[in-house]
Amino acid sequence: MKSKLEQLVVLAEPDEPLQPIITRMGRGGARLFGLALVVDDGMVLQGIINHGDVLRMLADGVSLDRPVREVMVCEPITASVDASDQEIIQTVRSQLFRRSGCKKDLTQYVPLIDANGVVRDVVDVFSLLACSPRQGDHVEVYGLGFVGLTLSVALAGRGHFVTGIDTNGPLVKQLLEGKPHIFEPRLLDMLRRAQADQQIAFLTAPGDAHHGVVVIAVGTPVDDDGCASLVALQLVCKAVGQRLKRGDLVMLRSTVPVGTTRGFVRDLLEAGSGLMAGAEFHLAFTPERTVEGNAMQELTSLPQVVGGLTSRCAEKATAFWQTLTDSVVLVDSLEAAELVKLINNSYRDLSFAFANGLALLADRFNLDAGRVIAAANEGYPRNPIP
Repeated sequence: MKSKLEQLVVLAEPDEPLQPIITRMGRGGARLFGLALVVDDGMVLQGIINHGDVLRMLADGVSLDRPVREVMVCEPITASVDASDQEIIQTVRSQLFRRSGCKKDLTQYVPLIDANGVVRDVVDVFSLLACSPRQGDHVEVYGLGFVGLTLSVALAGRGHFVTGIDTNGPLVKQLLEGKPHIFEPRLLDMLRRAQADQQIAFLTAPGDAHHGVVVIAVGTPVDDDGCASLVALQLVCKAVGQRLKRGDLVMLRSTVPVGTTRGFVRDLLEAGSGLMAGAEFHLAFTPERTVEGNAMQELTSLPQVVGGLTSRCAEKATAFWQTLTDSVVLVDSLEAAELVKLINNSYRDLSFAFANGLALLADRFNLDAGRVIAAANEGYPRNPIP
C-alpha cells in the first residue's frame, strides 16, 4: 500500500523536518505534484501540506528545520475509500463549504481513508467531475406553477432526472406535449431539449419509482382571512411522507409562515413515513426568489438560501443546490430561511406600493410620475425607487 501511495504523493513522518519533504515534493517523483501526506507508522493520516502551504510558509519566514507536525493542516478534507464518485464529490463540497465560510466548495486532491483513518488512496476530484458531469439525482418536484416548472426544467438541464407532479390533468398533458403554460425566455427550448434527452417527465400523481430528492413548490395562497392556505401543502406532505426512505432529502420552496417547516411539514412527513427528520431523512427550506421574465437565468445565478433542520440537513441541501448555482447562502435555521423569503417578498411589495403611491400623488399635481421618480433617483444612491 505504501509503495502505491508513494507513486502518487510524497509521504512524510510527523517529526520529519520541512526541508527534505519540500525537496521531495519539488523533484516531481510523485504523480500528484505538490502534495505531501503526513502519516504515522500505521499509515494513519495525521495531516497534509501542499505547494500552496509551502509558499505561504516561505513568505512568512518559517524555518525549514521545523518538524512538519507543527505546520501541517491537521484536519484535512478527506472522504471514505468505500464512497462512490458522486458521494466523494458531495462529501468534499459539504466539508469545504462549511470550513471556508461558504466561499469554496472544491479542492483537487483528497485522501481516501478507511474507518480507522488509514490512508488507502488519493483521488483527483476534478477528474471525477470531468468523468461524470451528468450523474444527477432523481428529483420529484411537486407543483408545476411558475416556481415548480422553471425549477424542474433548470434542474433537468443540469443533468438531474426530474419528475414534475401536478394534479391538474390538462396542464400535465400540455407539458407532455412540450408546451409550457407560462412564458419565460429559453424555457420552451430547454423543456423540449430535456424531454428529448429523457431528463424530465410529468405526472398527475407520484409513480412507482423512488426519488431521493423531493422539492415541494405548491401554492400557498392567502385566504379571505388573510392567512396562508396550507391545504395543498398538507396533501403533498402526506403523499411524500408515505414514500420517504432513509437518507432522502425533502426541501420546501413554497412561501409559508415562519415555523411551518419545523412544525406543520415535519409532523406530516414523520407521521407518514415513520422516520425521524434530521436523523433518518433530511429536511430543509430553500426559498425561490426569481423574477418572472428572467427566471431561467436567475435560477443559475442568484444565491440560493438554505436553512436546514440540522447541520447535516443543510449540508445535504447545499450540495444539491451547488449543482445548479455557484453561490449558496447558508442561514442558521429553517425559520431564518423562511423569514428571508418573506423579507424579499415584502420589500418588493413595499417598494412597488411606494412607487405607485408617488404616481398617484404626481397625478394630483398633473406631473409625469416617471420623470419625477427618475429625477429623484438620478445620482442619488439612497433612493432606488422603481
